[in-house]
Amino acid sequence: MRRGRRRGGYVRLVGPVVALGLLGAWLALNWAGSSSWAAVGLCTGIAVLCAGIVALWVVWLRGFRVRIKDGVLEYRDGRYQTQRCPLAEIAWCDSQWVSIRSLGRQMSQLRLVVLLRGGRDIRIQMKPFSVGDLAHMRELMGGAEAANGERWTGVLHLAARGDSGRYGA
Repeated sequence: MRRGRRRGGYVRLVGPVVALGLLGAWLALNWAGSSSWAAVGLCTGIAVLCAGIVALWVVWLRGFRVRIKDGVLEYRDGRYQTQRCPLAEIAWCDSQWVSIRSLGRQMSQLRLVVLLRGGRDIRIQMKPFSVGDLAHMRELMGGAEAANGERWTGVLHLAARGDSGRYGA
């Protein structure tokens, strides 16, 4: 399900850094036989730095997960912090601009806000997930009914790692 679109997002995110790293590695290999060891060291350093940046991005993106199973919503963010709530406690769910403080400055970002009956909320970062998967998640949280009129109590697992979500009833 939409594998190409998600992988395309990864390519757009890390593509320039990978290209710079490959250029640095190629230059380092081509200058390895010359007497310019400073240039070889610089190009090797660029290649290693770019590989490290890509590795950190992959670890961060793999942290995002939304799962609805057995009547419980579970959201894990890029810092691997998990929040859980029973679906019965969800008052409403909508996309909203929320204020976030990052690196000492205030900014607004679009989040999927899940308001619980007790006043607590779960703010889901939507960017790592496809639009179709988020719409399906909203249907599940809203208690969407199947075609035969029965309440759908399926399993939803969304992960921001290039694989498709797994759905089942």
